[in-house]
Amino acid sequence: MARNVTGPWDVPLSRSARTLCGAGACAALVVGGVMLPPAAPARRAGAPVRGAVVQRVPPPSPAAIDLARRARRLEARALAGAPADTSGDTLAAAGRSPFGTVRDPAAADSAIAAFDSLATLVPGVADWLALRAAALVRDEGARARRLDAVRLPVARARVARAEATARARVGDFAGALRALDAAGDSVGAARVRLAIAGARAPGDGTGEAPPADDSSRAAAAALLVRRGRARDGAGAWGMLADSAKSPPLRAWARLQQGRALVRAGDEALASTALERLVAEAPDDTAAAEGAWLLADRAAAAGREEERRRWADWLAERHAASPWAARTAFEGILVRLPDTTSAAVVGLEAIAARWPDTEQAPAALYWAGRLRLAIGDSAGAAARWARVLEGWPLSYHAALAATRLARPLPAPATGDEVRADAAAVAGVDRMTALELLGLTAEAALERESIARAAGDDPARLLAASAAYLDSRRQGVGIALAQRAVERGAPRTAPVLRLLYPLPHRALVLGEASRRGVDPWLAAALIRQESRFTPDARSAVGARGLMQLMPEVAQAIARGQGLRVTPAMLDDPAVNVPLGMRHLAGDLARWRHPAYALAAYNAGGSRVTRWRARPGGDDPELFTERIPFAETRDYVRTVLATAALYRALHADAGDAAR
Repeated sequence: MARNVTGPWDVPLSRSARTLCGAGACAALVVGGVMLPPAAPARRAGAPVRGAVVQRVPPPSPAAIDLARRARRLEARALAGAPADTSGDTLAAAGRSPFGTVRDPAAADSAIAAFDSLATLVPGVADWLALRAAALVRDEGARARRLDAVRLPVARARVARAEATARARVGDFAGALRALDAAGDSVGAARVRLAIAGARAPGDGTGEAPPADDSSRAAAAALLVRRGRARDGAGAWGMLADSAKSPPLRAWARLQQGRALVRAGDEALASTALERLVAEAPDDTAAAEGAWLLADRAAAAGREEERRRWADWLAERHAASPWAARTAFEGILVRLPDTTSAAVVGLEAIAARWPDTEQAPAALYWAGRLRLAIGDSAGAAARWARVLEGWPLSYHAALAATRLARPLPAPATGDEVRADAAAVAGVDRMTALELLGLTAEAALERESIARAAGDDPARLLAASAAYLDSRRQGVGIALAQRAVERGAPRTAPVLRLLYPLPHRALVLGEASRRGVDPWLAAALIRQESRFTPDARSAVGARGLMQLMPEVAQAIARGQGLRVTPAMLDDPAVNVPLGMRHLAGDLARWRHPAYALAAYNAGGSRVTRWRARPGGDDPELFTERIPFAETRDYVRTVLATAALYRALHADAGDAAR
């Protein structure tokens, strides 16, 4: 979570800060050579609001944020008998109970007083603060009075959990169970029963946990890979594949083992794992993807006979699979830039045989390119027009529009989506709770908004609109995506929820200053972070543009500035640095496809990939990127850039 630094925010912007951000582009300060981010800005009004008038909750002040930090430290000290770490997120700190045990009553009383004072500073989340304080109150009568006063429905649903937590913290597990059972809270009751049995809850700091089930082992293996420990993750996946009881899970785990080994750069072991998958579970859908990976790796290494063998296997065993379509398409790409009539026929056959896969527009686009190369310009234009008409939001539609010198088809007009008033209030409370460091309570507000929307497309869109200009724009994007999947029309207002542009002035202004296509920059930010200011990757990249701290610090040092990792959570710091980084890649590689591949996978890999046959053609280069993740990344960002231009460009923009 972004941490705010209190200070004299009305001090004029220094020259060094202006050098980084541009006049008026950010409100950072440079004090003693260190850039300090500003306090959290007030949330701007987003979409129009529908429903009853709801009292808005403003962001907490710097004083409230400081008091919240103190309250959490006192709470942790009360439960652990020792100071909390600097994060303060240690509700279940120590002791045999996963709820913690009150070991320092004086600290508990001080924490209660701090939460009470905080409620007067941030009244919009007072009910959540009352629950937090009540869980530390030892006197049953005093606790009951506090809990009875909670009125907010989403917080009221947690009253039984707060009562049980308070009882468990003083050793009254029987009373905790009664409270939870009476409220029908089976999850909370299970935690209490674990405590009664003397077990440790996972992550309670004791180093002990119940034996992991298959789903927990799968989650642990995936986490290892996400954190950059691909080889360790492959080992964990392999053990799960050897021992899982479910045959589909065994096949899926073996596939993930192969993918992790590819990421680790061990092609030989990856092939062994994937070939074992195909042999042990040839009819499983995981085997189809495994065979595609084997064909893909063979093509990347120039082993055409092996690639063809796996393509034939897929065509025989999984003819209807999208992986068979992808393998067939990539098999023709391997032979490009040869411009033979046979390749044209093959590509058009792919589009006809697998019309509902993403390979259909790809095959038609490349059929058009080959037709143009052999002199059939009318045939080429006809294929590109089909791509534009049938798949207007795809990467290959963006390429076809450029070839035809046409804009993308304009999305249908529709009624503006109005944000649900209750969801807007919930997003306000979620934002305030996050800034106060109460992440568990913020997550409950977020879950409540999604639960209230259900599966109804209109309600999902109204909930999505509530997130416009919030710190959790990615949640709004996910809700809009769910609405579209459940039948919401892809009108322009709906697409703007799927492809929003928060921090518009900052993003477009910095892109203009650095000579970067603003829509490419917006698309990259959406792909990297979903416009989440404090987004973190498993390997440590931070902020809107997912900068590694060492990269950001090197860029800042070039301007005589010092930037700390935490400051990258501030868009006003992250975007200027990230835009310089992107501009440098674009200047070096001279084409967005190469620059995006470098941004995602590193410049040294792009150098190697460009040296391969066809690497001087940016479009062919993109199709042949050996890493599926990077290939999809480049395609997605380029397609999204075209969508951003169609959805957001207007006469008021400084850059086009």
